[in-house]
Amino acid sequence: MSRGFTLIELIAVIVLLGVIGLGGYGYLRFGTQLYTDTAGRAQTLSQGRFAVERLTRELRNAVPNSVRVSSGGNCLEFVPIVVAMRYLQAPLAPESASTIKARWLPPDGSTPASGDSISWNSDFFGNQLWAIINPTQPGQLYAASDTDRRSQQLTGSAYDNQGFYLLTLSEASRYAKDSPSHRLYLGATPVSFCRQGSGLYRYQFYGLSATQPTPGAGLAGGQLIAEQLADGGEPLFRYDSATLTRNAVVHILLRFEALSQDDLFFNLEVHQPNVP
Repeated sequence: MSRGFTLIELIAVIVLLGVIGLGGYGYLRFGTQLYTDTAGRAQTLSQGRFAVERLTRELRNAVPNSVRVSSGGNCLEFVPIVVAMRYLQAPLAPESASTIKARWLPPDGSTPASGDSISWNSDFFGNQLWAIINPTQPGQLYAASDTDRRSQQLTGSAYDNQGFYLLTLSEASRYAKDSPSHRLYLGATPVSFCRQGSGLYRYQFYGLSATQPTPGAGLAGGQLIAEQLADGGEPLFRYDSATLTRNAVVHILLRFEALSQDDLFFNLEVHQPNVP
């Protein structure tokens, strides 16, 4: 005699399988959501650390007193140091000249040959250099007047086989102030880090400008450094200039949005030695 399942038994099995399936789906959904949130938070944390490390390293290589921040705090600009040296002769007011005599040895310790010029990584720093002496505020670099000049574009350099370089300036000029330690910086074209939308971008290879450029107003073609920046209403950058009793300080506050999590904050200070 053949036997089958009753309707009640089939309904009971279907209900039981539904309950088991619903429980399994909830478990899998919870695990998937947990993994997605953890992976997203780890990615946000990683890009935040990268942005902070990039900003910190570049700011520590900025010409002293070259940092300036836009009025809304969304853009940070500075002049990177290509070479730091000491000068023996420089055109200081009231005298003027188009050359500077300085001492410098390549980082690898090699001795240059007569006539060799100073070399640098042009892919990173660009093709233009400025000879800078004792700047005490950004305006002396970006909008230097003849009466308060601290920077002049460099057009060439040559080693004289006696341990000195002769630096050629773009025109005869005079520097307003002497450096107490005769320190000379060769600075590259400015660099800016700016917020645009929810992204943090890096801009380079543009000229010195009296008015700080911003995205769409002098800056274009930036390199994306980080994204998912949250708008908390606070400025990204703040700058406290150097005084006689302390160094300059750059305050950085980056807030990142995280999936289904609280925002991630990176709040740090970068100190800039005031080395004239």
